[in-house]
Amino acid sequence: MLTYKNGLTTTLACVLLSFAASQSALASAEDSAGEKILPVKVIVSSVNSLQYDKHLEVARSSSKYQELTSLFHNARNLTYDIDFNKYAVIGAFMGVKSTGGYNINIVKAIQKEKNNRKYIEVYVNSEIPGPNCMVTMAFTQPAELALIPAEPRTDIIFKESYEVYKCR
Repeated sequence: MLTYKNGLTTTLACVLLSFAASQSALASAEDSAGEKILPVKVIVSSVNSLQYDKHLEVARSSSKYQELTSLFHNARNLTYDIDFNKYAVIGAFMGVKSTGGYNINIVKAIQKEKNNRKYIEVYVNSEIPGPNCMVTMAFTQPAELALIPAEPRTDIIFKESYEVYKCR
């Protein structure tokens, strides 16, 4: 008889856990249902930009885009026919660093919705050399421009992360 109660208790516990797990998965799917991962196309990346301050920026016009591309030595003649009613250009500038080994990347963009209002979170990662890394002894200004789909009135929020990489 004791075995029957333990078996019943175990079965009841399994049913309750399954129900709880399915409810949790359903809630998670509902939370992420309004999210959409957007493609990020890198336009230009450099460790020697002409932007000397740390700066994150969104270009929503041709003139602003040209201003951002003029900050890259390797992008002066870069021409993209961008429809700014459908796209935005993201600029990520790390500022002046006293050595090489630094890098900045526009990692991903996720469109989200809250209170029936769409917005985009753009994730930017800065890579920093660890104390044991051999680096170039020269000033650098890492930067990157990327293209993402974005409607003109969509808010763009930057999410920054920093990663110190280790060397032998």
